[in-house]
Amino acid sequence: MYTLDTNALIYYIAGDPSAKSLFFRLFGNNSGIIVPTIVVVEFFSFPRLTKQDDDLFSDLLPNFELFPLDFTTAKHAARLRKQYRISLADGVVAATALATNSQLITRNLRDFKKVEGLRVVNI
Repeated sequence: MYTLDTNALIYYIAGDPSAKSLFFRLFGNNSGIIVPTIVVVEFFSFPRLTKQDDDLFSDLLPNFELFPLDFTTAKHAARLRKQYRISLADGVVAATALATNSQLITRNLRDFKKVEGLRVVNI
């Protein structure tokens, strides 16, 4: 199982070769892909998002399992934010990956590598 950080989606939509390669491999292997709801918010609020990008992501959504921000995950995210001094969104994404025992796909290694127990895949 994998959890996607917002930047992984942005790089994929932008046509980044390493992101595309990883996504094709995940889709080909029918790997479970989790998208925290905060990632949906971040993606759709990305300033350079085009209508085509919006449509492509909307088309991809059925391939993902959306993970809602429930009370338990929110509390865990808050603890991670305090302990590791990471952003709200990064706390939620990290808490989601830990709650689902999945690997986090991101390019934001600097912030996530310090979170104990979090398995990170760099794209």
